[in-house]
Amino acid sequence: MIFIDLHISTRRSIKDLHTKLYQTYLVFSSNCNIIDPMIYLFIVWHMHQPYYKNDREHTYLMPWVRLHAAKDYYDMLMIAREEEAKVSFNLTPVLLEQIEDYTHNNVKEIQNEMMLKDTSALNEEEKVYIISNFFYANHRVISESPRYSQLYKKRQLLKSSKGVISSSGFTIQEIRDIEVLFNLAWFGEYTKRKDREIKSLITKDRNFTEDDKKTIYNKQMEIMKRIIPLYREAFTEGKIEITTSPFYHPILPLLIDTNIASICSPDIKLPSRFTHPEDARKQIKEGKIFAEKLLNGKIKGLWPSEGSVSDETLNMVAQEGFNFIMTGDVILKHTLPSATPYRCYKYKDLPLYIFFRDTELSDKIAFTYAQMDEERAVEDFISTMKRKTNGNNNPIVSVILDGENAWEYYRKNGYPFLKLLYRRLNEDDSITLTTPSQYLREHEDEILPLNNDIWPGSWINADFKVWIGDEEDNKSWELLKKTKEDLKEISKQSEREIYIAEGSDWNWWYGSEHSSQQDLLFDNLYRIHLKNAYLFSSKTPPSVLDEPIKKIRTFIEPQKKPATFITPTIDGKITSYYEWLGAGEYEDILSTMHPSKKTIKKIYWCFDEQFLYLRIDCFRSLEILKITLTNDQTHRIIVEEDKVTTLHYSKENKLISKGEEGIKICRGEIIEIGIERKSFNLKEREIVTLFVEIRGKATEERFPQWGYIQIVIPDSELEKENWIV
Repeated sequence: MIFIDLHISTRRSIKDLHTKLYQTYLVFSSNCNIIDPMIYLFIVWHMHQPYYKNDREHTYLMPWVRLHAAKDYYDMLMIAREEEAKVSFNLTPVLLEQIEDYTHNNVKEIQNEMMLKDTSALNEEEKVYIISNFFYANHRVISESPRYSQLYKKRQLLKSSKGVISSSGFTIQEIRDIEVLFNLAWFGEYTKRKDREIKSLITKDRNFTEDDKKTIYNKQMEIMKRIIPLYREAFTEGKIEITTSPFYHPILPLLIDTNIASICSPDIKLPSRFTHPEDARKQIKEGKIFAEKLLNGKIKGLWPSEGSVSDETLNMVAQEGFNFIMTGDVILKHTLPSATPYRCYKYKDLPLYIFFRDTELSDKIAFTYAQMDEERAVEDFISTMKRKTNGNNNPIVSVILDGENAWEYYRKNGYPFLKLLYRRLNEDDSITLTTPSQYLREHEDEILPLNNDIWPGSWINADFKVWIGDEEDNKSWELLKKTKEDLKEISKQSEREIYIAEGSDWNWWYGSEHSSQQDLLFDNLYRIHLKNAYLFSSKTPPSVLDEPIKKIRTFIEPQKKPATFITPTIDGKITSYYEWLGAGEYEDILSTMHPSKKTIKKIYWCFDEQFLYLRIDCFRSLEILKITLTNDQTHRIIVEEDKVTTLHYSKENKLISKGEEGIKICRGEIIEIGIERKSFNLKEREIVTLFVEIRGKATEERFPQWGYIQIVIPDSELEKENWIV
């Protein structure tokens, strides 16, 4: 007879008890050939921001640490605590360092300085900066506030055809409201529901005061001061696990030797060889020391920046005292093609274990579930996990993803989704939420050996092409190498600036893979860090560091140009394969990489002697479509449901005419539009620029994201010019 003393105080305790009893059952049932496996799941939320501060001027050039702290870092922990969810957080040392700086030093930050200044005292440049930069929030969030939505529409209406913004159309009160509403948009849902002062300001919605601005700033600082103590407390109590990354988030294999990129990408064009394993080791070592001291506990696990690994990296990680490392399942597929990602592996004869991230499940949370209601999303997550692990005995599933940037695309910043997800996972008797360290303690006998050399690469396509190989990427590596070579004997501050410049974030925005409205700011900040390396050692930076690396792509090069005259049927359907064959085509690489975050997939254009035709392929439906064509005038075509409006502006941006003439359109599985050349004054051999803006349910998008598609209106020689034998 067995007596069990049950003392249960929480839902988490009940689940833990069930797990222990279930494990005991498995021991006994294994002798009877009963197979009823438990799925072990750990979730790691990756929290990271690059170093935004210009240390020579003691000023933060971007506000994202402060804003994500108020919206995400605090909320994510509090939601997990509310639902007693045993999850893990990967806190990068560079993020922790900046949070500490904000909360312990009287730091300056450009946006904060402007917000705290009396709005009536702002000069024109400052007003324009606020009107330009204080709408960096998801359209879903903007639309939740009637006043914020109204002010956004006003800004768009007053913006010139070339995107120039003036403050002349805004009152002081409107600018003050923009300041407050922007910062309110960057509070997390947990705070919006629990904090009385924030709830009151959200309800107020307009006519804010200078005191309201101070209230918001004080609340942001109050939240930031709680973050590290709360994570420290949860970590030391064993309620969560904390892992970390190399200090300034470098791609370790590339720091060790950039030539390794040619192993996973044989045709890649590389810069001059950069090989500094001593820097890689220091980023690992110093990051671990810093995070452990701040969080008052031993950190056992490493998420190498972007899941980037190589044999040299793994050896170094083990030597610096880490117990386990995490990377992408694509790495396992290249290392051991037949191996399952639902096991933990011991790497060769080292005391280092490897978990492999489930790409599908992780990416579904990051990119897909924001478009679904919470019930369907959570049901899909659990059913997909069970389907994928079927046939595996006691599988370990590793879900690892960005813990901050996904949520603005979700309803209520992901609050309802996360609460439901945690609740269902805790309630499901066939799933145990665990942490990597707990799993290693309890399942030592289920770990498999991995004796092969690891495939070098990142979680993205099992290569390093995001950070090296493009002309812009390679130039940044050349400048980093030159800085290292020029500064043989340097100060500690200069050395630190180089480590900051070694971070992966700068090259994330170089090249064609990723882009944002702040590309040039990131480019400038990267070069500032290199300049500071020289200046902190009393040396003059080379003039090449004054030259932007990022190319301003004003005109977008299409994948295909029109080759023949075509007259498609405007019926909203792909009538045949040949209907648009020979048309011009432009497809944004960002749309294909992250379709869940994009609406427009591709644009086609073609001509006959009377019309310019456009075809727009979308991933999902949209509500409002705005097409802008510019020659010596600017022409806007606005499509809202079945209503079409055309607006024609002069060079001085004055409205010349308004109507519905010269357009035929049909919206179906695709959008097809005919634009009469004569009505829009489109002349032969004339260059016309094109971009499209859309608005759908909680989305807003420009296509292409930057610049313009350049279209040349053809004459009768088009087919002769493109004739190829």
